[in-house]
Amino acid sequence: MTKAGTPRISEKWYARAVFSVADVGESLGYYRDLLGFEQSWKHEENGRTTVTQVNKGEFEIILTEDLDRVGQARVFIALDATELEKLQQAISTRQIPSEPIHWGYRLIRLRDPDGNELLVSLENCA
Repeated sequence: MTKAGTPRISEKWYARAVFSVADVGESLGYYRDLLGFEQSWKHEENGRTTVTQVNKGEFEIILTEDLDRVGQARVFIALDATELEKLQQAISTRQIPSEPIHWGYRLIRLRDPDGNELLVSLENCA
């Protein structure tokens, strides 16, 4: 890894979702405490975190305070059967708000505190 968690890029593409949020601390609580993500790095200004990255395995999201774009992000996620079962168990035991929807696939829609969406497929998308 290089500066601020940026990986060395070879000939493969590397992408991270960027979710604009009103309060990084509140969003960090949602992703870390409810969904089980880990915090990879953070950027602070005046002693306050304004940008951070969370990850669950190789899936990474940058959370950044950008009031003009809050809640406008969406990411489509395909999980293997084991990870999907773990997520559904977490939703149930931690009472994480979610809803079933159809968007080309049967999905579970999770919304973070700002309205950014994680669309998790309930079907084999491979």
